[in-house]
Amino acid sequence: LKNNTFELEKNSQSRKSTNMSVDEIYAKAILFRDNKIPEFTKEQSTIEAEKMFLELGEKGHSRAMHNYASIQQKKGKYKLALECYTQAG
Repeated sequence: LKNNTFELEKNSQSRKSTNMSVDEIYAKAILFRDNKIPEFTKEQSTIEAEKMFLELGEKGHSRAMHNYASIQQKKGKYKLALECYTQAG
């Protein structure tokens, strides 16, 4: 959350291409959040969703930032969760 830059990871397992739209990335992050990607364990899915939600949230996508905050809250990172909820609006 240190800056508002957005850069897709070129080597991410969750995205085959950096040409995905914001909506496509968000939809894929939801699939990861809900553990709907068969090749990934629940833990791996959560990690991928977390990365994707943060990337989108830093770009200004409020629903993604809200999802990221929810993950942080579930992990017991309450201060970070509050900051993210606040940023999400």
